[in-house]
Amino acid sequence: MRRYRVWLDRALSLVTVILGLLAAYLVATERVIPALRGEPVAVDVGERLVGRLEFDRLVAVPGSRAGDRIGVPGRGAVLLLVYSSRCPACYANLAAWDRAVRAAEGVASVLSVALEEDLPAARAYARRHLPSTVAVIPRDARRLTGALGIGIVPSTILVGGDGTVSFLRQGSLDRVALDSLVSALEALQGPST
Repeated sequence: MRRYRVWLDRALSLVTVILGLLAAYLVATERVIPALRGEPVAVDVGERLVGRLEFDRLVAVPGSRAGDRIGVPGRGAVLLLVYSSRCPACYANLAAWDRAVRAAEGVASVLSVALEEDLPAARAYARRHLPSTVAVIPRDARRLTGALGIGIVPSTILVGGDGTVSFLRQGSLDRVALDSLVSALEALQGPST
């Protein structure tokens, strides 16, 4: 009986050590190793962006020209609608984005961010489907996708003026996610009078 207890104690100690090493490995691969490589580390909701994300304007509007640089965080909150012109899910998400754009009015500026190399197609998509947004392309797409953990399009991100991510959703916005985004926008606006 005594040997059984000694064996069981050693086995449990070994399992504890293995689980500890596995946890340390997961933390290192998720945060430490990418940072050592100089890769951006993805932030979660409630965390602040490290550095500034830079975008170039795709479509000229009165008072600006194509190619003007826009930075996030900037002067206020920014809602990022990340799309590709060839993405069927982005097209299906347009109604939800339209509601989000209306909710952001007066609270946050809205950037439609094209994640693709076909600039004429991105421009045409933004003009046709997202006309009330500022169409941009990231100066460094790898930094954008890494910093925000974007793995798919469509993606919807709300960044406060101080760089804190208030909302992040990869994929289409369902009703619950859209309500959550509208609530986050209302929280940025402050109490109504």
